[in-house]
Amino acid sequence: AFHAGQHGVEALRESVRESLVQCGGHTALTVNFQRAPLTLKGGGHHSVLAAYHNASDSALLLDVATYKFPPMWVPLPLLHAAMATLDPFADSRGWVRIDASDPAHLPPSPPLPADPFIGLVAMLALSIGAVLGVGMLLGTLLSCCWRKLRARRSRGA
Repeated sequence: AFHAGQHGVEALRESVRESLVQCGGHTALTVNFQRAPLTLKGGGHHSVLAAYHNASDSALLLDVATYKFPPMWVPLPLLHAAMATLDPFADSRGWVRIDASDPAHLPPSPPLPADPFIGLVAMLALSIGAVLGVGMLLGTLLSCCWRKLRARRSRGA
């Protein structure tokens, strides 16, 4: 985990390039940011980054609530400023690199509560979260493969 208050734009850029351009380690990036600096309604939020555009120094921000917040390209300095805001429960917001190359690197599932109804609701919520997480990770990996394929085709053309 990287706190934006302790790591500058260059560290963010390095993480983004390593995860989304080089695509070597099967990593995904999630960001915790304040929506207001990005001219979006609402407070703090988590989203995944799916792609990087070098010429504009922007990352493609994917939101799980696409009906309200469609995918958008965000310049890294602006995204970093949105992450450098203070979270009322912790330090500054920031980003997390998730290594999905080995299940041992993924966090364990929390134990289910003793109450069967609460356990069922918790299992349903965890299942939905897992499906969304896997979908975001697959989207990230597919975009990486797509970029590599396009690069090969443009070199061959």
